Amino acid sequence: MMLHLRASERPFAALKMDQLRLDSSDQGVVVVEQPLKTVDLAVEEFRKIFDEKKPTAQTPIRHDSTAVLLLSFDSEAEGSGNLNVAEEVERLKKVFVDDYSFEVENKVMSKSLPAQLQAYSILSTFAMKHDREHALLIIYYAGHGWRSRAERKTGFHLLSVPPDRHEGKEPMHGSYVEWEMTEHILSDLKSDVLVIFDCCDAGYLQKLRSPGRAFEYLLACEQGKYTHGPSETSFTEALIWALKGLKGPPFTTRLLRERIAKYSHLPNNQKPVWFARLDVPESIWISKIHNRKGGKGSSRSSRSTAEFRDPNYDFVDIRLFFNQRLSANDAEHVANMLKPLFKPQKPILTARHVSFLDKGSCESPSLTSPAHSWRKAKIVLHLQRFMKRRQGEEVELEDLHTRKRQRLLPPTAATRFKDGARDSSVDLRPMTPASEGDGSDLDVSFRTDVEPDLTRVSRTMIPLGTTEVRYVRSTSAEHSEGDEE
Repeated sequence: MMLHLRASERPFAALKMDQLRLDSSDQGVVVVEQPLKTVDLAVEEFRKIFDEKKPTAQTPIRHDSTAVLLLSFDSEAEGSGNLNVAEEVERLKKVFVDDYSFEVENKVMSKSLPAQLQAYSILSTFAMKHDREHALLIIYYAGHGWRSRAERKTGFHLLSVPPDRHEGKEPMHGSYVEWEMTEHILSDLKSDVLVIFDCCDAGYLQKLRSPGRAFEYLLACEQGKYTHGPSETSFTEALIWALKGLKGPPFTTRLLRERIAKYSHLPNNQKPVWFARLDVPESIWISKIHNRKGGKGSSRSSRSTAEFRDPNYDFVDIRLFFNQRLSANDAEHVANMLKPLFKPQKPILTARHVSFLDKGSCESPSLTSPAHSWRKAKIVLHLQRFMKRRQGEEVELEDLHTRKRQRLLPPTAATRFKDGARDSSVDLRPMTPASEGDGSDLDVSFRTDVEPDLTRVSRTMIPLGTTEVRYVRSTSAEHSEGDEE
């Protein structure tokens, strides 16, 4: 049994080839998503327990500045029927300003202007003003959320009107913000980004996936679930309660989500969702910003223990081998084994974070080299294409004999022979020895119930037409010499 682990300061984006498969088509090779197998489910269970127990550096990531954008629709506009979130948003703003010394902008989108253009303008202006190295940007939205259920349409929308007014139809153009399109404004920033949504169906965004900075989401509920409007049971009230309770030492967004989930008035069936938009294993840290003008700020001790996020840190991949098979319960023991790596002992190197990459066995197909996997896929594709041509030849077999008989008749008789007649361009096409007679000895036949090893078949391609290709066994020395090459 072996484990593949990474100790790093900077994470990386890795493609999980186990979850992909090749699909051949007339248009070429298509890579499509493959459902997780049973063995993959066991690995995911192991990963879940390891992530809960894994060691990590206790030194928080510090930001020079934190700016917050509070976004909502105008709830007082005539006929908007929107949630009245203004009071809750103002109280949240007060917490960010008074308890954390954040810069806060409260922007209300009008119903009379196109919502998408307003969102572009507001986020672009906000990003240009506050984006910089070692900064944190927090985007908060309160209002209606909606995911299109229409066929061939996907996306998450921020709505200016309640979803039930659509009566099952798509919302009116200009009345909503397509968030996936708007999010691109935040995808190339230098700052860390935290997006907080207090709206229904926000968990749909967890399906999205996109490297030294962090980009995370904190959502009010899971996909297909509903969140309460402005009241004691709302997500925003839980967020305010959690922020007040956590003020002081720096804390991570994961801890913030756990704190929100403990809010006593939050409905039992509502589970806040946290996930990283980019493949960054370490969470964003939130802490009070030191006031450079001499006002109240964070203590010097908390600032001295924090460090900036360096986008150029290195990582080391390590594979651990065991003399027995590991169960999901062993994940905690493996995590405890790695704790000494995170104890500050100068001048010995101190790791900051560890990521679980994979778990496998020496007998597992996962250890097969990538080159071998691609060669096998190539053989399968050749076989599939060969079988398609084979099936096509069987269908046209009768027509093939008709063409040969037609060429043996005198010209006058050929003109009178009409059964199975082809156009003149096909009749005049040159024939090859491999196509003469019924089943020449040169033809190679494959059993349909056994996968042939095409790498062992000496073959050359003889064109029968512009697109047809047939495999025949080489008999000449020239062909044999070519095969050896």
